[in-house]
Amino acid sequence: QDPFRRAVLFLYLNRYGYNGLCRYNLRGEFNVPFGRYKKPYFPEAELYHFAEKAQNAFFYCESYADSMARADDASVVYCDPPYAPLSATA
Repeated sequence: QDPFRRAVLFLYLNRYGYNGLCRYNLRGEFNVPFGRYKKPYFPEAELYHFAEKAQNAFFYCESYADSMARADDASVVYCDPPYAPLSATA
């Protein structure tokens, strides 16, 4: 699919889904109920700001150990920790 279209659809689901959750079932289908928002907030200014700053950034999907090994004194590193499942189906 077109990456732009996927991004737009994801933003829609994020803003209109319950509490901005992103969750998938075992079949890989989006699994979040609709929220009850009359006018969901759309972070347009924040998206433009991030897009501008991201032009000079590098994003990696790797283990924290690899990220730390790659980092130098000028690096800013953010590692999103894994989440322990709350149940067998979480």
